[in-house]
Amino acid sequence: EVRDMDQTINSLYADRLQPAVDLLYMSESLHAKRLLLENQFVTASPLSSVALSKQLDEHDRQIQNRIGQYEKTKLTTSETTWLKAFKEKWEHGQNLERSIQA
Repeated sequence: EVRDMDQTINSLYADRLQPAVDLLYMSESLHAKRLLLENQFVTASPLSSVALSKQLDEHDRQIQNRIGQYEKTKLTTSETTWLKAFKEKWEHGQNLERSIQA
């Protein structure tokens, strides 16, 4: 029974707690991207387009890695629906960012 409890705790960590951490890091990356774009238009010395693109791409890589980790967990139906919508909105946001940079 102790082994079963240990397995349950490990499963809880892998399928609930770790995904929550992934979501937190995704949120932080999205916030950092927003600040980058806001600062680009309000600072006296904006980043070069190459530097801005590089930083945005790095945040996108971090988000994509976290999505990959999140997808490896057992998702409920509502989490699967949320993730699909998030990925669509994130892709739309990336397209908007590219338009702004152009």
